[in-house]
Amino acid sequence: MTHSLDLLPRVRTTLDRYHLLPRDATILVAVSGGADSLSLLHLLGRLAPEFGWRLTVAVFDHGQRPESAAEAAATAAWAEQQGWPVRLGRADAPCHDEAGARDQRHAFLRRCADEVGAEHITLGHSADDRAETLLLNLLRGAGTRGLGAMPARSGRLARPLLDCARAELAAYAAAHALPVVNDPTNQDGNLRARVRAQVLPLLETLRPGARQAVARAAGVCDLDRQALDNYGQLLLDGRRIVPEPASFIAGLGAAVLDVSGWSAMAQPERHLLLRAWLGSWRGTLAEVDAVLVESLDTLAGGRADARPLTWPRVLGAATATRCGSRLAVAHWPAPTPWGPVELGAALPAGVPRLGCGPGELCACLRAGRYTVRSRRPGDHYQPAGRPRKPLGDWLAEQGVPAPARDRVPLVVLGDQIVWLPGQQPAEGFADPDGPLLGVVF
Repeated sequence: MTHSLDLLPRVRTTLDRYHLLPRDATILVAVSGGADSLSLLHLLGRLAPEFGWRLTVAVFDHGQRPESAAEAAATAAWAEQQGWPVRLGRADAPCHDEAGARDQRHAFLRRCADEVGAEHITLGHSADDRAETLLLNLLRGAGTRGLGAMPARSGRLARPLLDCARAELAAYAAAHALPVVNDPTNQDGNLRARVRAQVLPLLETLRPGARQAVARAAGVCDLDRQALDNYGQLLLDGRRIVPEPASFIAGLGAAVLDVSGWSAMAQPERHLLLRAWLGSWRGTLAEVDAVLVESLDTLAGGRADARPLTWPRVLGAATATRCGSRLAVAHWPAPTPWGPVELGAALPAGVPRLGCGPGELCACLRAGRYTVRSRRPGDHYQPAGRPRKPLGDWLAEQGVPAPARDRVPLVVLGDQIVWLPGQQPAEGFADPDGPLLGVVF
């Protein structure tokens, strides 16, 4: 039996190749009780004195089986007996789909890492897990990001066992008498379990070493993904627009992209840019549907008045919208007409107030009994010295997307709009000696 002797040098090589865990780091080790994660903890524990690591163990019970709570408690107790501090958590409600269970587990791990000040969270994924994930993502029609399955490093997540096979980890756990818990849900009829039990063994019969080859392919795709991400960031840096503090989309957390001359860009670069843009807005970016990227591409290069794009699986309650030469995505306020109210009265929540004081959006108006309201269908406006146009055209010129236009307070006299903030007052209403009126964001 040489497995127990072979894995430590291999893990050292993986840690060094990907620069996964620096010296003197605080590390959270996710442990499920399976052979993979227990082997991970045992291996990192052997390396910890040499590298000065401070390890904390995190055990999470998904609550999917009656006996899972006792098993999680036993795993946590064993880890404590070995001298490691332990965090034990349990799902509020069982989640029986893989994605939902993963989200619950990762949320728990992030909380634990924050509480103990861990810069890194290590997961016990093996080469087999990586191969399975690549095949599953391939079945979903994934691109380079999805095919670079289970990267060695992803934000705070690190996977030191990606060069180790599942069978090798099982042998290592047995050789070191680790208290392995066998979870039967790993052998149920879900798609991952069937890929594990049927597809990969079939590939091995067709071509011995298929598992390792597919896992290596995932590593190659991940390197390509990193290079593409870097290039996408360069494209994004040239087109990202940071909303001005004195703007009607400020405070909404919108991501704004300059899409002028969109059709002049090559389609692969446009799609890469859109993925980088979505990733910058979300903070992280898993594999995004190709259809969503194509829809955003159409929106960016199409009509300025196209309907906002919804895509709940990726955007949640947010929508993407085109406004002039800009594309914006945000959780927009619900469009709710309001007013008229007297000038100086309280305005609805989310609407910037009008007050006295200098600012970019300000004007001096002659005395009058003005009121303030939101836009209405059929509104037109004519600033002094400029043509009369639909109000929406002026708002688009100012870069205010349609979902944010009810946030714009219009100063009116009767039925006439006398001032649209950001434009000159209407003819005859400006008075340089009048009080200064400005938008207060």
